[in-house]
Amino acid sequence: MSTRLERIRSDGEALQRFLAEAFDAAYAIEEPAGSSDAWAAVCARWGVQLLPETERAQIRAGQRPLRGAPILELREVVVAVVFAARHSLRTVDTFNDDAADAEKDRLLRITQRAESELVDAYSRAVLPKRKGMFANATAHVQAGAAPLVPASASHSLRCRHCGAPRFSDKDFECVFCGQQMA
Repeated sequence: MSTRLERIRSDGEALQRFLAEAFDAAYAIEEPAGSSDAWAAVCARWGVQLLPETERAQIRAGQRPLRGAPILELREVVVAVVFAARHSLRTVDTFNDDAADAEKDRLLRITQRAESELVDAYSRAVLPKRKGMFANATAHVQAGAAPLVPASASHSLRCRHCGAPRFSDKDFECVFCGQQMA
């Protein structure tokens, strides 16, 4: 195996590990739009400023998250991780190395998906499910206030083989290891 391919695979493992670490640390926070020491460490590593408590209160009131770090903070961490991965991958010359070139292209495609799809997956996990366009119109008919629909189950957020965060409910294979997500 070429050293270029080894370097690219190492970059891919780091990308997977850092995205999983960010997702896990953000999701592990039980307080809606909250923070923790682990999350603060992840943000500090990637140069992301934690939001002040006044903004967290506004997020709680506006988005009504059920748990987790603010989506905005997670997005900024994912952007920083993806930027670092792209930069590292682009420094590897894959000329005349088809295997390394193919792996580099695969990882660059993952970085193209990561920001929007991972943040969307996190949003679905921490925000209440939408109830439909007629929910507000028929809310007065219900005897009491309807409870929030719980967020999706955490077991479906990760690949059971490599631990990578799942980008989309439509992914039947892990984007990192290629194993079935079942």
